[in-house]
Amino acid sequence: MHHKHIFWIKPLLLSCIMSGFISCSNTFFHENGNLMAWLRDWMESWLLAYPILLICLPFIEKLLTRITR
Repeated sequence: MHHKHIFWIKPLLLSCIMSGFISCSNTFFHENGNLMAWLRDWMESWLLAYPILLICLPFIEKLLTRITR
């Protein structure tokens, strides 16, 4: 895989992991472990998390680069 694809792959993986864990914990606490409810919640969460990460991640990386110099 070429290095230029990191821009969209990193947020894709981060949003999948983050939204998966959060929706899983919410579903199991509120829906008593309903697998279909979790999958629905995960997809809804991911649809919001991925674009947010695409927008925010470059700014966060620039900020952290400035702070850590």
